[in-house]
Amino acid sequence: MPRFRHAIIAVVALGLGAAGCPAATGGPAGPGRNRARPGGPGTSRRTGPRPIKDALFAQGVKGLLHKPTPDFEGARAAFQQVLAKHPHHLAALLNVAYCALHLGQLKQAQDAYTKAVSMNPKHRGARFGLVDVLLRTKQAPKALTLLSAHLAKHPRDLTALGLAAAAHLAQGQRKQTLARVQAALAIDRRDVLAHVNFGRLYLAKGDSRTALMIFSRGLRLTPKSAALHFERAQAHMAAKEMGRAVMDFERAAKLDPYHTATRLNLGKVYVDNLDYKGALGHFRRVLQIWPRNRAALMGQARALFGLRKFSGALAGYQIAIQYHGPRPVVLYQVAKIYQDHLDKPQQALYYYQKFVRASQGLSPKDPVFATIRMLKATSRPRPRRTSPRKRGVGPRRRGGGKKP
Repeated sequence: MPRFRHAIIAVVALGLGAAGCPAATGGPAGPGRNRARPGGPGTSRRTGPRPIKDALFAQGVKGLLHKPTPDFEGARAAFQQVLAKHPHHLAALLNVAYCALHLGQLKQAQDAYTKAVSMNPKHRGARFGLVDVLLRTKQAPKALTLLSAHLAKHPRDLTALGLAAAAHLAQGQRKQTLARVQAALAIDRRDVLAHVNFGRLYLAKGDSRTALMIFSRGLRLTPKSAALHFERAQAHMAAKEMGRAVMDFERAAKLDPYHTATRLNLGKVYVDNLDYKGALGHFRRVLQIWPRNRAALMGQARALFGLRKFSGALAGYQIAIQYHGPRPVVLYQVAKIYQDHLDKPQQALYYYQKFVRASQGLSPKDPVFATIRMLKATSRPRPRRTSPRKRGVGPRRRGGGKKP
């Protein structure tokens, strides 16, 4: 989906607030337009054959329903075993894609959704799931190709029109974005996605006031839209109205507890205002939905650091390294914790050196080099001291006689 204006959101909030990624088939409903799962009772009609039911499939669904955090790894393994026995089990394949998406494995998710579309080109969940992944991975032209083919047969599909508008906006195609928005509003003037994309169009131009007017109009028509409260908060932030932005973020989180972009923003605001306990709650809620989300992992570690739970913060940063690689900012934070709070200079030195190797364009005068020299000097192992041998105590010479 198109990138938001604020960095804290760009990592996770890649989907439209009202569209989101398709929910798992047979699992809990996701943040879709009507919260209907593909092939579930919320859809108007069933597409394709009924899914084959067996114990492994039920085990996978149980993993997705696990509280408080779904067992995405275990569920995916169960669904993959189902596919090993029944390669054309569409529901299992969609659930594999869904699990991969929530684990941040976008290549695997794209492959699974692509296969699902080839198995059943008419399945909306498979098609929109693939579009979602393509937009997350900045493949907007491919997403538009899929959406255009769908809209040629279903020109009044509001979700498809909204996704197409978002794809055009991601490429800076404002005229095409506006055309998709106008087409959606002509069908339903209350359409949330149309107002979201319409307002974003002006935010991208730097016109936060017009964007505020558009989002507010949308909220008058659909006052319980978490997506529009979130977007209006973004516009308030662009207009430097932080108080009003926080009010809209709070309202969005209350209306939709699964709106992860809102929780990431609230977590950041709380950290900035030293409310680390409040921030921790929001970051942990995101990690219940997206266990490997980088922004949430970093935010959780930062909140734990603020609460002076240094071992927990260290573990959080190391998990971020495990999932997302040794990025310089994380390496530096780990080194600082080892040096300043855990009194482990050798480990601190190791991570400072990794930080230097991972950083590009670092000035030779950067203070980190002085820190490294100091740690090398203070953590250098001391030479072993041997006590002087006392006269007459050492080993006797062979022969026992005096030296001639």
